[in-house]
Amino acid sequence: MMARTGSSGHALAHADEVLAELPSPYFVVDLATLRASYAAFQTALPNAAVFYALKANPQEDILNVLAEMGAGFEAASWPEIELCLSLGIDASRVMYGTAVKARSHVELAARAGIDHFAADSAEELQMLAVAAPGARVFIRVHVDDGRSVFQMNSKFGAPVEATAALLRRAASLGLRPWGVSFNVGSQATLATEWAVGIAAIAPVFAELEAEGIRLDVLNLGGGFPVPYRNHPEIPLSKIASHINEALSFLPYQPNLVVEPGRGLAAAAGSLVATVQSRIERRDGSWLFLDCGVYNALYEALLHQGRTEYPVMALGSRALDCTTAKFILAGPTGDGLDVIARDVVMPADLAAGDRLLFENVGAYTRCMASTFNGFPVPPVRIVGV
Repeated sequence: MMARTGSSGHALAHADEVLAELPSPYFVVDLATLRASYAAFQTALPNAAVFYALKANPQEDILNVLAEMGAGFEAASWPEIELCLSLGIDASRVMYGTAVKARSHVELAARAGIDHFAADSAEELQMLAVAAPGARVFIRVHVDDGRSVFQMNSKFGAPVEATAALLRRAASLGLRPWGVSFNVGSQATLATEWAVGIAAIAPVFAELEAEGIRLDVLNLGGGFPVPYRNHPEIPLSKIASHINEALSFLPYQPNLVVEPGRGLAAAAGSLVATVQSRIERRDGSWLFLDCGVYNALYEALLHQGRTEYPVMALGSRALDCTTAKFILAGPTGDGLDVIARDVVMPADLAAGDRLLFENVGAYTRCMASTFNGFPVPPVRIVGV
């Protein structure tokens, strides 16, 4: 068994034989961990239908496992929908969840049997009425996502005060008003974010209820966080407790939908990398790796908020009790290709040593490029 320290190694419970000999870099996806993550959502939110957000990681092995467990799927394009259908996933289990879509994609989706579409504007509803006549629609509502690492609501979301009118507009166009949705951003930092969102859109339910209109669905979106070095764990049970309390203030209880992407896929993924060079510079010890932010760990690139993945040494070096701080960099010629700073690991790390990054199953390989000619690492599947 390979030695590792600094974390539980949860995504590698069955992976020692995979890690032992393979050339790096490579991702490891543990399907057993994925199943456990899905079961955790079923336990914490038993009354919610889980629709996996494909954008987080559309790898076929992941989709097949989630489909077997009964998940639905939230897609943001026709190619994502087409992928689901090609795997035998029924169209009734797929929602077209992005609020602004290409008409050609909508037409293809509607012909394939997709019947649930998001919108956040009168213009989008008008297009849907022509491209997907009679479809179910839900209005995405703008809520405050400023406390999440990645914010999206400057691009999407109808004002709360306009939502009821948009649902009435949908009905007048021959569409079927199905519900409302919101998104608290990606990687929320507070357990109360979904409860705050529910409180913000409660007036929509009250206004329509007064007119004798009941919505079928409240879609709580995604944003469910996973622990990184710079973000402590927020138990899903704590999030669920706040959600349930907030739901009690609605005039009635709609069916619930959640759309976890990172919350399902991240913990199932790990990345093995090798130190190519150790360079001593004025600001510290630099470890240059065989993969970096462009071909593997895009969210580590400094933009809205840098993701700091748990990382540790593998092999005999991991047993060294003397530690030091390191700066981890990728192999490209770009100065922005820096993965992390102030990473504490065995002090004698050198070229040839291997590192393990955890919680990398979401927004990594699917966002990677071959910048500077460095290939995207392959995937090894364990826990089948």
